Amino acid sequence: MPTYKALRAIAYNGRHAAGEIVEMREVDAEAFGPDYVEPVEATEEAPEEPETTEGEPQTTSREQELNLHTVEELKAIADEKGVTLKARAKKEDIIAAIVEAENAPQEPSEEPEEPETTEDGESDESTEEAPEEPEEESDDESKTEE
Repeated sequence: MPTYKALRAIAYNGRHAAGEIVEMREVDAEAFGPDYVEPVEATEEAPEEPETTEGEPQTTSREQELNLHTVEELKAIADEKGVTLKARAKKEDIIAAIVEAENAPQEPSEEPEEPETTEDGESDESTEEAPEEPEEESDDESKTEE
C-alpha cells in the first residue's frame, strides 16, 4: 500500500499528526488532496520525528498526541491538571500549558503523616491521645446507691 506524509492533522484509521507517515489507498489520498497529504517515495525513509527548521522548537510526541484533541477536549484536560488558561487561549498555547504542567516537579502532597513506628514495627502512639472510654459502674457501686 502506498505511503503518504500528512501535511496537517488528519483522521484516517485513527488520528495522525502533521508529519506522520500514513499508509493509505491512492483513492483516499486523492480524497484528502494535496493540502493534507503528499506521497512518500519508496526510496525515501519515513522520518521518526517531524522535520523542523533551524531555530524552531521540535514538538514532542506528547504535544503531537495532544494536538489530536479538540480545543474543548484540551480545555478539559487542562482543567483536570489544574492549569489556568486565558479565556481565548489558542490550541497551541493550551497544549504548551498542559505539557508544562506535566513536566513541572510535583509538590509534596498534604496527606496526613503516618504514626511513627518503633524498631519492632509497632506504631508509637505515645504522642496521640487515646479517646477516653466511660468507666463502667461495677455491681458493687450500683448496690450502694440504692
